[in-house]
Formats: sequence, C-alpha cells, structure tokens
Amino acid sequence: MMARRGITSESVRSLVLEFRGRMYRRGVRFVSGADSGISLEVAHGLMHRAVSFFVEAGASTADALAAATSVSAQACGLGDRKGLLRRGYDADIIVVNGDLRPDVAALSDVRSVVLGGTVIR
Repeated sequence: MMARRGITSESVRSLVLEFRGRMYRRGVRFVSGADSGISLEVAHGLMHRAVSFFVEAGASTADALAAATSVSAQACGLGDRKGLLRRGYDADIIVVNGDLRPDVAALSDVRSVVLGGTVIR
C-alpha cells in the first residue's frame, strides 16, 4: 500500500521526526519506548535507538535520557525506586564507552550492566 502511494520508510521517518520535534518544543512529556521485538528494526536490545531518535528530533541529550529512565519509571508507577541514582533506589545502571553529551550513540557501546546492585556484565 505504501509503495502504491509513493510513501517510503524514509519519508515516514522524516515526518515522525518533525512531528516529535514539534511536540517536544511545545512541552509534551515523552517516555522512551521501542516496541521491542515487533520487527528487526526495533529488536530487543536496541533501546538506544529510541533515545537517539528523540535527540535527532530535537530533544536535549539530558531530556532523552530522562525519557528512558526517570520519566519512564514515573509513568510506570516505579518512580519511588527506579530511574534515578539515589540511596534506596534499585541500582540498575549501564556503563557505556564514551561521553553521551556530544554523541548519544555511545549508548550502543555498553561496557557494563549492573542490575539490582549486582554486576551482570
């Protein structure tokens, strides 16, 4: 159907980027998600793409990371124990190779994973 109407994946992606950027600039609160497992493009383990996409749409790196952590935890009713690095919160942390401020794509280069205070990778 898309091909018959001359719609490409890239044109849809561009429209979504523009729309999401406009919403962000108008103050809409976002929660990151990737519909993981629904297709190869959003397979499990690719959450970094959702964060990168939000930055590409115009969000600051800090806001994109918050959408994937503290804001998501609040939206799921877990904000009292997840999503922030605080005493009494679950210690779920990823350590990446690189500085996310200039290049949020460093999220895809995970060096270590800590789950509930235990290093699992």
